[in-house]
Amino acid sequence: MDQGVLYRASSSLRTQSTSFWRNGGPEIFSNLTREDDDEEALEWSALEKLPTYDRLTRGLFVGSNGDANEIDVRSLGFQERKELLERILKGADEGNERFLLKLRERIDRVGIELATIEVRFEHLTVGAEAYIGSRSLPTFSNFIINILEVKIFNLRNQFSGNVTYNGHGMDEFVPQKTATYISQHDVHIGEMTVRETLEFSAKCQGIGSRYEMLSELLRREKTANIKPDPDIDIFMKAASTEGQEASIMTDYVLKVLGLEVCADTMVGDELIRGISGGQRKRVTTGEMLVGPTNVFFMDEISTGLDSSTTFQIVKSLRQNVHILNGTALISLLQPAPETSELFDDIILLCDGKIVYQGPRESVLDFF
Repeated sequence: MDQGVLYRASSSLRTQSTSFWRNGGPEIFSNLTREDDDEEALEWSALEKLPTYDRLTRGLFVGSNGDANEIDVRSLGFQERKELLERILKGADEGNERFLLKLRERIDRVGIELATIEVRFEHLTVGAEAYIGSRSLPTFSNFIINILEVKIFNLRNQFSGNVTYNGHGMDEFVPQKTATYISQHDVHIGEMTVRETLEFSAKCQGIGSRYEMLSELLRREKTANIKPDPDIDIFMKAASTEGQEASIMTDYVLKVLGLEVCADTMVGDELIRGISGGQRKRVTTGEMLVGPTNVFFMDEISTGLDSSTTFQIVKSLRQNVHILNGTALISLLQPAPETSELFDDIILLCDGKIVYQGPRESVLDFF
């Protein structure tokens, strides 16, 4: 065979090979994709046939290689939680908002309404006894007389009227568990790490009504034959399951507040070197964010923080309360303009008195 014949033969082989990859390549990959989708659908179908309790604790975890495997959310490891959060919070600025919107979309799709808070009061009057003159002085004799008067004459604050919380009286539940107060004082156990501090707080606060809401959500999705996003499904199940050594809510709050870099560092105190003052302030905020409440009263959460960090924290809180129907009352001293623009309503105080209360857009026109 001469050189010309060899050249034509090799050219023909290259042409056929190129034609194969041009025409058959995408079809091969599409077939592989369809097979993966079919396998995932079969695994999800098997998952839906499990009893209710098992479905609440199991989900499909998509690994780094793209394979979906059934997993028990109670046994999620550190690396698995990290991969999951990196996927659902992908994107520095819009990641958290996109994730919360997916959560809300899943809940709205089956017609579940998120709980809102309505406090009503009717014919409410509050009165108190006040001493004047020498009786108002904080002396030992006045202290003893005050105690005797309370015991003998039953002098107490006078309260009348009716106050209801979502239609329930204050004696039907524990009002203190419906809201969260974040103090301006950073009181922590110095020997505990940042992660341990948030984990301890999460276990103390529990999961609230997440489990009941998730049970109803799964029931309605099964009835409507709706398949949720696997990552969102695993996150919600992990956040609604008690008894875990490590909570995914802790990892989520650590990531949102930018505390991942010091998660395994001791908080520290006057005798133990630990995290910085700004990080300690964020730990104080994170302690309450890991809980199930949607009402936050925050006192001076920006102390020790730079304007950029304060902006990011308030922005995350704004996304949370807007999308998940929460409420946040935050006190700040001279916030930056970009931070002030994140608020819906503003209360301005001067010498302990309210000088303005109303929409943020109307504050300049008011003055």
